[in-house]
Parts: sequence; C-alpha cells; structure tokens
Amino acid sequence: MSAQDSNITLLHHLAQEIEALLSTSSDEFNSLISSVNAENPWFIASEIRRALNYWAINLRQSVVRQWLNSYKFDENKVSKKVLLICAGNIPLVGFHDFISVVLSGHHVLLKLSSKDQKLFLFLLKKLEHLDSTFSRNYTLVHKPVKEFDAVIATGSANTSRYFEFYFKDYPKIIRPNKTSISILSSSVSVQELVLLAEDVFNYFGLGCRSITKIYLPQNFDFERLRVAFEDYNQLLHHHKYCNNLDYQRSIHLLNKTQFIDFGHLLLIENEAVFSPMGCLYYEYYQDLNSCIEEIEQHKELQLISSDVSFENTLSLGEAQSPRLDQYADQIDTIEFLTQLQ
Repeated sequence: MSAQDSNITLLHHLAQEIEALLSTSSDEFNSLISSVNAENPWFIASEIRRALNYWAINLRQSVVRQWLNSYKFDENKVSKKVLLICAGNIPLVGFHDFISVVLSGHHVLLKLSSKDQKLFLFLLKKLEHLDSTFSRNYTLVHKPVKEFDAVIATGSANTSRYFEFYFKDYPKIIRPNKTSISILSSSVSVQELVLLAEDVFNYFGLGCRSITKIYLPQNFDFERLRVAFEDYNQLLHHHKYCNNLDYQRSIHLLNKTQFIDFGHLLLIENEAVFSPMGCLYYEYYQDLNSCIEEIEQHKELQLISSDVSFENTLSLGEAQSPRLDQYADQIDTIEFLTQLQ
C-alpha cells in the first residue's frame, strides 16, 4: 500500500471518528467546544459542528479518491517542505490545504492561526491516535522558518502583500482576503432565499465564501427576504455579533444613511462588495446578463451564487459547502503541489 493510500484510509477513519463524536454529547466533545470557544468566541458550538460535519462527509475514502483521481502522482518524487500559514476566520479553514500537502507526499511546516489552534490540533491528535506514524507528515512551527521549498499562505490584503514580497523567490500560493456575492432574479422563491440565508449567516459571515452583497431586480420585495432570514434572529444572543450590529446601526443613524432594519441585520444600498458584520449590502440591476458580466470583473470575489443558472455560478445554499476540487481563488492546490521540483 502506498503512503497516499495509507493516508486516504487514515482520513476515512478520522471521518468516522468525527461522525461518532457528532452523534453523541460526550464529555470529550463538550470539553472541546468549550476550549475552542474560549480561544475564539466566534467559534460557537453550531459553527464547530458545521465545520466538523463538513469534514466527516468529505474525508470519506470514496470522496477523497474521486477528488484525486484526475491527478498523476509520482511516488518516487522527493518530498518537499511546504510552509503552510493558516488563517483563522472560520473553524479548520486551513485543513484542506493541510491534507492536500500530505496527500501529495510532501511535509507540512504548519503555522496555525492563534484564532484556530485547538480544533485543528484536536484532529491532528485523533490522526496520531489512529496511526502513531502520522506525525511524520508535519511539523508545527511557531517562529519564522528558513528551510522550506514552497509556501501556501492565507491572510488579509495587507499581509498578502507582505507574503508576496517576503516569499518572492519561492513557489507559492498566496490568498488575499476575498468575499462572495449573490444575484437574485425576480422569480427567486422564499425557499431559495432560506438557502441564501445560510450563505449569509453561517460562520457569522466571516468566511471568504460568505455572501456579503446581493444584487436585486427593481422593485424587489424585501418582506420575502425578511421572512426567509428570520430564523437567524438567534444571532442577537451572541454578544460580539450584537456589539457589531449596534455599532453599525449607530454609525448609519448618525450619518443619516438609509437602511432596512431586520432587527438582526441591516440591509444597505451600496456599490461596494465587502459589507461589515451585521450588514448586507445590496444593489439593483437593470439587466441580469449585463449584471453578471460586470460582476465577473471584480477580482476580490471568491464566488458568485444565484437562483438562475449561469456559467461559473453556484446555486443558493452551496457557498459554504464546496467540493474538494472547488479550490479557493480557483487555484488548483494539488496541481501546484505535484509540480514542485
């Protein structure tokens, strides 16, 4: 059995462990949730479960093999050291990159975000419990390292510019901060708007795949949107979200900016695509096709979703559940890793 086959089997066993963990209310799981939430208050129990459930599904052997089937791996190729600098905006956001490096036969120099360490380390310990030799695949790093062969790094616009300069002499994937938008037609149903709500509110809208702006037809009925979004009133129980919402409401009241107040979300007409937490920007369009063409020029977009089928768009509700081959920034991570010399 090849090293890759062994790791695929190991990841499948991890998926089973995660699934078992999610099906119980054990002391181990409750302790994990408490410690993760203490490290990052945005990582509440429902979002931790959401992230773990995603990996319980996508680490299954059949899913991973289908993902890797289209690539050619050279088992005799010399393993490289890949420095992986993870973000910490949503739980386990760097785990896809991590397994990509491992399954490509390389060694991970893993620099975790201070905002997402405990959950990541929990999964690594699970993997090592299943196979004590798994620790050979990675090294945790806490300080700047000098010996590495390639870099995968995710950060803000400012840190990404720094990464581009600092790692200019290395093969690299640098991912700046991005966001996502939705285009709604006049025939969008309430059921579809409920799916849109998941893409807006899951992970508190902190992910690059979170919808931060919607494009609307003229005379759009916002009451339908309010009904579809009302289940997320529970966000008002989260003090940090509530503080952000109150701040935004105060600012817009002081500036006499017009907005629609759903109680737990402010809808503001704005041409920008990045909306602050507690807000959702919207903009009207005249023609749907022209709208798509214009939006595709935005380089800061991770994805576009819609209730209408267009090329390179996702259906509403799919933004936060990408397939393993739907890579961030449309940069094929596995292809990059297999080409390292």
